[in-house]
Amino acid sequence: PLGVDTNEGGVSAITDWNLGFATLTSVSAWRFWNWDAENDRDYTGLPVQLSQHIPSRQDQYSQELRLASNGTGPISWVAGLYGFRQKLVGRPISIYGPAAARYLIGTTTGAANTPVPSNLLDGYGQDGRTDFRSLSYAAFGEVNWRIVPTVTATVGLRYTQEDKDGYYTTTVSGGPVTTSTALINARLGVLRPQSYEAHDSDGSLSGRGNIAWQATDNTMAYASYARGFKSGGINMSGLPLDNSNRPVLATAVVRPERNETYEIGIKNTLFDRRLIFNLDGFYTKVRDFQATVVENSLTQTVQLRGYLSNIPEVTVKGIEADITAIILPGLSTRTSFAYSDGEYSNYPAGPCPLEV
Repeated sequence: PLGVDTNEGGVSAITDWNLGFATLTSVSAWRFWNWDAENDRDYTGLPVQLSQHIPSRQDQYSQELRLASNGTGPISWVAGLYGFRQKLVGRPISIYGPAAARYLIGTTTGAANTPVPSNLLDGYGQDGRTDFRSLSYAAFGEVNWRIVPTVTATVGLRYTQEDKDGYYTTTVSGGPVTTSTALINARLGVLRPQSYEAHDSDGSLSGRGNIAWQATDNTMAYASYARGFKSGGINMSGLPLDNSNRPVLATAVVRPERNETYEIGIKNTLFDRRLIFNLDGFYTKVRDFQATVVENSLTQTVQLRGYLSNIPEVTVKGIEADITAIILPGLSTRTSFAYSDGEYSNYPAGPCPLEV
């Protein structure tokens, strides 16, 4: 029956050990998620696609060891190690119905102009297997230094290594028996078997630096720089095809994102804290931004849905402000303002906006 059945759970344990000069903290966790969805994915009342069934199970384990300094001196610090393991397995199944051929192929095939039986796709479908595994580990540290009573500097670094492996395979079966090459090709243009494996390994150093100046009791200014990292991935729902109807393996792996952000700002509390005013400006540049693209393959009757890929560069800049005023005891108001300007460097295969 159509519907969704999901259940999830997990357990975690946190242990603290005071060593005097520092506190050692251990955070251990395990979570699972079972998801079994069966839907009518043609979004009509007609028997185009009878069912799409996507059962999957995810298990993940994580362990963190963190050592944080004790005391109230001018320097405080934290350092640690982190590990994460994930396994995700699924079995995507889809079945087409008696109205599918008219909607997805038409009354005749392409160049051969062969008449298409109205039931050509009735009972035709695919059965797949997916297996994705990820291993991530990291070392990190951060130091806060109160240089003088009014100036504090923060520096943090993190090195992350991620390894991912994915396996995807689908077979097709069902539908009326036919010996016509044109009709067989037309049916394969709707669903075609695929099988591929992919591996991705990424390592990156990320971090941040911040300096804050308490100019007065009511005014604090700051400036910061941060470098971030979003690991790459593997497309696990099929790939676009080349002219020989083979999966384009170069699109299986998504490269990692790397970004840099600059920010300056000021925070004010005025009139005995009855007025709070904050203002900041930022500039972010992202390389290899991960986004959905659409492949217009001429070998498929039904175009492959979007898959994840990379855009060379995205830049975003803007300003933000907020004001909080206490008008009367028990009565306050808050106003916020934000302006941002984002730009893709090159995105020709992007999906159409929803407004189009």
